[in-house]
Amino acid sequence: MERLTKRELVVLEQAARGLSAAQSGRESHHEEQTIKFHRTHVMRKLGAKNIAHAVALAYKQGILRNASERVPVVEIDGVRFEPR
Repeated sequence: MERLTKRELVVLEQAARGLSAAQSGRESHHEEQTIKFHRTHVMRKLGAKNIAHAVALAYKQGILRNASERVPVVEIDGVRFEPR
């Protein structure tokens, strides 16, 4: 499997929290179309049919963990992303 970028991991985590592309864009200060671009790359890299399938595959493959587990903070372009 092709490795996900930090930005793709953030977008995937936001999708796992149930954020729409528009909500994800507002949270990360990016255009909705940019988020959709990253989601498309995530789905391609994971072999997923849609973003929900990508989230399920990410949990199954250990890319995403349950919220009860410690997940590191990701910082991109000076913006901190912490799991909620």
